Amino acid sequence: MYLELKEELLKAHNNKEKVNIDLLSKKYNCSIYQIFFIKYKILFNKDFSQILPIIDIYKDPLKIYSKKKLTEDEWSEYFKKNKRMIFGIDDKLQYSISSSIDAAKYAAEKPACPYLNSFVIKTLDKSKQYKYWIKMMPKNTPKCLINYQEAYPPNSYYSINKAINMHGHYLSPKQVLFHGGGWKEYEEIIITNRPFSTTLNPIVALRNAEHGNKAYDNGYIDLLVIEVKESLTKVFVFDKDSSNFGHEIEVLFASNAKIELISRTKISDNYKVFDFDQEYKYIPIYILKMQIS
Repeated sequence: MYLELKEELLKAHNNKEKVNIDLLSKKYNCSIYQIFFIKYKILFNKDFSQILPIIDIYKDPLKIYSKKKLTEDEWSEYFKKNKRMIFGIDDKLQYSISSSIDAAKYAAEKPACPYLNSFVIKTLDKSKQYKYWIKMMPKNTPKCLINYQEAYPPNSYYSINKAINMHGHYLSPKQVLFHGGGWKEYEEIIITNRPFSTTLNPIVALRNAEHGNKAYDNGYIDLLVIEVKESLTKVFVFDKDSSNFGHEIEVLFASNAKIELISRTKISDNYKVFDFDQEYKYIPIYILKMQIS
């Protein structure tokens, strides 16, 4: 009840709309004092004004070309001009990745290709928005969050959730992240009861889905493309350059996030996964469009 009421009040606040307190009281079976309390928090809680800006990694699309081999003369000429070796030059455009959905589809079809992973890292290295995200996090990552990354799963999520809500911030609506795993058994809408891990890199999401035999045992992979619907749940952003697990580019949501399934689309039946003994098999992979608030 609280989450839905808070979401409705925040939406009305952002749209500068009036709300009928009596109708809301009946709708959510709560007192008018509870509603006024939530309205007060929304109005005066500075955290709601400290929303992290959107990072659009694919604003400048990633273009992937087939490679043309150079003749000996072409190679020699190239080396004279550029003072470095090259094994081929761009020939025909094969992929143009201009959205998170494009990136997820490419990752699902070409999980071993290095271009996308390298593109994400280089884009974040140059991103003023990403630098601001990291700047808004504490200089020293709380110990419980370091332990969360290095010794997962934790004995308790209480201190982790507390740290996210204390030190974290809200993401902007329309921000997109990724999560890899298996959604098949979940309902269309869930409220998380523990912190929820996401990443800015779809390749990382796939590696996490494969880790520990999960994908092999499940017999399928769901690659979640998650768009922030409303800025209602805080996140902690782990610096990609300052931890042993920085390469995961992790964005960790506090618990009580609302996640909604919008669509689930099969990409192929030929995603190759391995077990601990390096036995392999081919499984289906799906892309799920989700919303989180």
